[in-house]
Amino acid sequence: AYAPLGMETDAIYLYQTRDGGQSWTALANYSTGYTYGAGAEELLVVRRVTFIDALRGWAVGGSRWDTYQMLVTQDGGRNWSPVSLEFPEVYAGMGHVYQDPVFFSHDSGVLPVRFSGGEDGDQVLGFYTTGNAGVTWQLAATLDDPEMDRFGRDRGVAWSAIDEATWFVAVSEARQYLTRDRGQTWEAIAGA
Repeated sequence: AYAPLGMETDAIYLYQTRDGGQSWTALANYSTGYTYGAGAEELLVVRRVTFIDALRGWAVGGSRWDTYQMLVTQDGGRNWSPVSLEFPEVYAGMGHVYQDPVFFSHDSGVLPVRFSGGEDGDQVLGFYTTGNAGVTWQLAATLDDPEMDRFGRDRGVAWSAIDEATWFVAVSEARQYLTRDRGQTWEAIAGA
């Protein structure tokens, strides 16, 4: 649950259910911003939380609207740790925004990372994949399109993973892309 409190402070509450949603148990109460509640830790989850089993889960977070870090829990959401990805040298000096990861099975997943701010205002959407439940992530594909600027440099780009190989990206209202081979080739689709 997310509660915007104002004055650049937000509260994030994590709950757990073990009976299909009939009852919920509070796991943690986190606060962002400059003030912290009693016993609250700083956890900057601003998006969806994705679990691959009862203990291991993933989330992206950052400031109120930005997602500049990826987080992992290995104890069912009670504690979270940041995860560092290895960025290629060409993207190392650029700003980055993590987008929500999608897992297709316990082991297989994809995580888009938007890079921006390089020479000439470059913008690239990189797709990291894992085949070992997120223990390691490798940059598998990229999509470069100047229209990405329409979403704002610090925001994610609309995308969807249909399955392990088929991904859809909406760069703007007029330009969309589809890949059927994990980003090795992209087909441009005119938007309606």
